[in-house]
Amino acid sequence: MEFRNCVENRRSVRQFRSDPVRREDILYCLDAARLAPSSLNCQPWRFLVLDDPQLKNRAAACISNPLLKSNLHARQAPVLIMVLSDLTENPNPLYRTAVKKFGMYPYDLGAAVQTLCLAAADIGLGTCIMSTIRNRKQLQDLLGLTPGQEVCLVVAMGYADDVPPASRERLSLEEICQFNPGLNSDKNN
Repeated sequence: MEFRNCVENRRSVRQFRSDPVRREDILYCLDAARLAPSSLNCQPWRFLVLDDPQLKNRAAACISNPLLKSNLHARQAPVLIMVLSDLTENPNPLYRTAVKKFGMYPYDLGAAVQTLCLAAADIGLGTCIMSTIRNRKQLQDLLGLTPGQEVCLVVAMGYADDVPPASRERLSLEEICQFNPGLNSDKNN
């Protein structure tokens, strides 16, 4: 798919078909994600792929909240990708300290996850990024995470089972972009 078309057509999917997702397709998306930029090239991301139905459903129970009706699609998606922050493996302690201290790694994770989602859209997969996790401690225990690893985001992945909206409301470019603000103001004349 052409890049611009991919960006324009990518959307959050909350209804998935039960069709399994091929491992090769999951790896294609993760390979794209690993190429994302990161602060000081720390690459603070790790990905845990849950495509075993039993494990995925146990994790989905930690993520979704039936009372609030949030993240219920985690139970339906054939694949859940746990996006971890992990700075323990970076060989340079100065980099680890700087990335943690200045809080740069959440932006790095966002770049990697957006790249992953665009790669998925490129090959016809739907995704939905989830940041709210109902029971984070229980999820981390289920996954056997080590100290220093934390689930920051979860990506539900599969084939969309809903009809895409005709269009998405977006602000116009003129509403969100300004060049050289203040340069032509009365103060600078």
